[in-house]
Amino acid sequence: MNPHWRARTLPVTISLTILCGGGIPCQAQPGRLDFLKAHDSSYALLANTSATFQSKSFPNELLLITGLPFAPVVSAHVDLGLGDPHCPSGEPCGRLRNLAISPDGDTALLTTDPSGTQTSSGRDVSILVLLRNVRAFTQSKNKTDLRIRLFKATDFPQLDNVSGVAFGPDGKWAVVNTAGPGVIDLTYVRARGTLVVISGLPDNPRFSAPIPVPVHSQGNISLSLDGGTLLLNDTNDRSTGVLRSNQIIVQGIQSGGRPPRIVATSSFPLPADVTDLIPPVRDAKLTLDGRFVVAPVAIIRSFDANGQPVGYNQIRILGPVRRGTLEVTTLGEKDGVTGGPYFSAISPNGDSALVVNNLDLGGGELVTGLASGDPSRFVVKPLPFPFFGPAFPFGPSGPPVLAPHGPVVFTPDGKTALVENWVIPPLAGTPLAPSISCLTGFDTGRVQVASHLMDPILNTFDNSQQIATVPPGLIDYVNLYLAPGAARDSLTAMVNQSIAAADRGDPPGQGIATLAQFIRTANDIGRRGQLTASQVTTLGTLASLGMQALTGPMTSLSAAGLVPGAVAPESIGAIRGLTSTGPHPQLTIVDSAGDELNAAIVATHADGIDYLVPRGAAMGKAIAIISSADGVIGATSMEIEPVAPSLFTTADGVTPAAVLQRVKANGSQSYEALSGSIDLGAEGDQVFLLLFGTGMRGTAGFRKSAAFAADRELEVVFAGPQGSLDGLDQVNLRLPRNLAGAGKVDIAINVDGWNTNTVTVNIQ
Repeated sequence: MNPHWRARTLPVTISLTILCGGGIPCQAQPGRLDFLKAHDSSYALLANTSATFQSKSFPNELLLITGLPFAPVVSAHVDLGLGDPHCPSGEPCGRLRNLAISPDGDTALLTTDPSGTQTSSGRDVSILVLLRNVRAFTQSKNKTDLRIRLFKATDFPQLDNVSGVAFGPDGKWAVVNTAGPGVIDLTYVRARGTLVVISGLPDNPRFSAPIPVPVHSQGNISLSLDGGTLLLNDTNDRSTGVLRSNQIIVQGIQSGGRPPRIVATSSFPLPADVTDLIPPVRDAKLTLDGRFVVAPVAIIRSFDANGQPVGYNQIRILGPVRRGTLEVTTLGEKDGVTGGPYFSAISPNGDSALVVNNLDLGGGELVTGLASGDPSRFVVKPLPFPFFGPAFPFGPSGPPVLAPHGPVVFTPDGKTALVENWVIPPLAGTPLAPSISCLTGFDTGRVQVASHLMDPILNTFDNSQQIATVPPGLIDYVNLYLAPGAARDSLTAMVNQSIAAADRGDPPGQGIATLAQFIRTANDIGRRGQLTASQVTTLGTLASLGMQALTGPMTSLSAAGLVPGAVAPESIGAIRGLTSTGPHPQLTIVDSAGDELNAAIVATHADGIDYLVPRGAAMGKAIAIISSADGVIGATSMEIEPVAPSLFTTADGVTPAAVLQRVKANGSQSYEALSGSIDLGAEGDQVFLLLFGTGMRGTAGFRKSAAFAADRELEVVFAGPQGSLDGLDQVNLRLPRNLAGAGKVDIAINVDGWNTNTVTVNIQ
């Protein structure tokens, strides 16, 4: 048997020096490790989308908001140049939809929302906006310092109907989703969504070919801290005749290489007792570790005696990602959920989510306990004030105004949350007071309203407009997790030392070794009880990403089929992306319990290693550190699960590396390597397909195994360790006579609820 290992990585480029007005450099060139720094929490960017209401026009423009959190002001307005001759009367093409700032704070991506209305050219044009030199712009407040580049779907067809956007953890790559080509399908019956990976950011963006995903609508996306897990929000799905919202988990998103893998989905149909046409879930966010999804249920259940809407009042927590499904924990009114939960944001502490409402004049609640991984510890804490947002039109005694909240984000220091408020006036002509609310005290637990930004330039009628802050860096997390003192100073010094070495152009090994020491020091601090296991994992994940910024991106995979996602104890894992394995490579796994385990290396390749996951490795997030005689050469985060089944394949990636066993009617047996099509032989012969894989033998694994081909279940006559090679598992399937003439047949093994990668055989 000769399994074929396959992986690809793409190098990224570093941006060139950018000049401010007058040709003078704005600041030092962003360094490779700038995404690890502490970031500025005093500003945000707002995509103020176009609209016309009561003869007042709101243009598509980017707003710079500074002075957070106590004295916010709009400091700059930027015309993004979205006017297009394809649009009627020179109007901008579509509203602004999703906005994200890169982890180093110097790049932003913005998408537009084509409405699908017919124009002279047939429809509106979707656009991806690339904004560079963001840090200089936020400092100078001079819009000429911002570098703007437009990528229109007319020139880049894979960006047609582009929607959500998320940066990879180092900011050098990103992923966007689209609703598919052509006029937007507003029936939401066909699943034609795609993903597009953008590499080479910020100066040399390259777009991958569209990757099909089963998404019916435009929705936001959310990426885990390590960039390995992606949440797709399919807000509108009518394929079954009932409006539903789907949350789809994808693993293996990378700037290059194999296509990602859909590992879990969850669907929430509109309840039968609800007639509202609002999608059940409008907004959902992924936790830092990629294991849970916070999904507020936004639908209206009924109307009270005064004609006021009553929310369904549920927050669904989906996860952890196990057995190919997302388990559901429902938090409802008995848990303190009120007011129609609508939009959400995950706090940088990784343990809580802020969910804001849309039916109680602007309240919200905190969901805590997420980092525990234990649904029984999820708790709803209503905000300590009944509502917040814009003032009533005529003061406190004036008529009520429904003031729903829109998107919400945290500042990188974790102390402040920014909430967009939009207004539905009760009467035409009623004066409106739009605002963005700044809530503080999330670091201390004493949450309060710090300020409201009220500015007539804000479009108050569209809850799609987006507000963005810089994601927290490694030092932000250190400062958030540790009180001032020796432990914080030690970790901060190591990060700053690595950043300085990279900026000086020192050999990468110096920065890599320092970040490896950071991981071990954080682990020691966790052992002393100063950091939780979740916090240690967060710090280790970001430190490993810093190492990859110096060595190139690395990926943890199953060695069988190079399947992205988890590995299991006693399975054969793979790490790809190493520029060199060096002499005598060694692998240490720091598991979620803080134990350092040596992993036996079973094979080396030009770009990586295969290894045996140690028996007894704790479940959860882990960090793999690769060393050689020359020192530490790389690291990557990984997920360890009890079972993580996958099948070995040949060079094409879909044909199994398998053996056929033939048993004649007279009892004679023969074996042959699978090659070409399978002949089931004469009547009375039996043919068995012997598949080889890994990650199947864990808790209850083989006792709960099944196989499926062409939507029918196959008989599993044996499932167990192969016996001669460590980590190698074997599954023997009886091929029934009724498969004769079936042609190409897809086969997958299900082990304890987890499906393997699909392999294909040809049965003649």
